This record gives sequence, structure tokens and C-alpha cells, in this order.
Amino acid sequence: DNPALAKDDAELQHVLSLDPREERFEQNYQQPLFLGYNIGLNSGTDATLITSAAACLYSKDLQSFLARAQILAQKGASFPSAMQQALAILNVKNHGLLQQFPQVGQFVPGEISSFYMDAKPYMGKKNRLKLRHELRERWLGTYVYYYYTENNDPDQVVKPKQNQSQVN
Repeated sequence: DNPALAKDDAELQHVLSLDPREERFEQNYQQPLFLGYNIGLNSGTDATLITSAAACLYSKDLQSFLARAQILAQKGASFPSAMQQALAILNVKNHGLLQQFPQVGQFVPGEISSFYMDAKPYMGKKNRLKLRHELRERWLGTYVYYYYTENNDPDQVVKPKQNQSQVN
């Protein structure tokens, strides 16, 4: 009966920190909805920004991720290795980008370069499966491996059936 009491409860404070910041219908977001809503966020609590950054990484939307990373960097957040690697991938095309992010370790750009050296013989559409197979042992568990080898083949993505209605 008293919503103000929720702010004093530690567990409820955590729940409230994940509360949606926008009031829209689910249909306004891209599918799948767990991803679409989170990619759309660029404001809110640190918890919602982290979730939004993770959704951007999952969907390989590095430009949207960059905006969230800049906000988190201004707040002094530390970055897990996946975020550091994503920024290093962006740095390849945007030289000097990493100067904005002291959170990125000094060896991360070298890791990305090593991946590119290992991947060079397999780059190209015809060798995608070979790229995934050959680099799996050394690079599995890294974001750079995910970015270049996973969720990018037609056989990995389930296509919706025609005339299938979706209900949440």
C-alpha cells in the first residue's frame, strides 16, 4: 500500500533498478523481444545500461554498443573482456578510439591482431565453417571468435514459418 517503502528494501531496490525506462508496447521492439527492448535503451540505471550493452554485443551491433560503452566509461565502470574486445574490434576501423577507454587493457588490441592473423587464411564466405572449426580450440570463449564465427550462418538461425502468429 505504500510504494515509498520499496525504496527502503534492499531486495526490492534491486528489482526496481531493472524496471523498464520506457512505456511502449512490445510490438515497438525488434524480435526477439528480450533483445529488442534492451538494444533500444540508452539511459537508465547502470544495470539497465549493462544489459543494453550486452544485448548490443549479442546482436553484434557494435555502433549501438559504442554509445553505451561511452556512457559507462564516463561513469567510471570497468569493462569485462567481451566489452574490451568489442572496443578493440571497433578500433581497427576507427584508429585512436581506444584512447577514450582506459578500461581496455593494453594487451587486448594485440589479442585482436592475433585473431586476425589466425583467421586470415579462412576469411571469405566459402570458408566460414572452416574458420569456425580451425579457430575454435584457441579462440572459443572470446568475443572476437563469437563476432566472426557464431550466429552468422543461415543454418544457425531459425527462420520463422510463414503465417505463424507470435504470442508473448
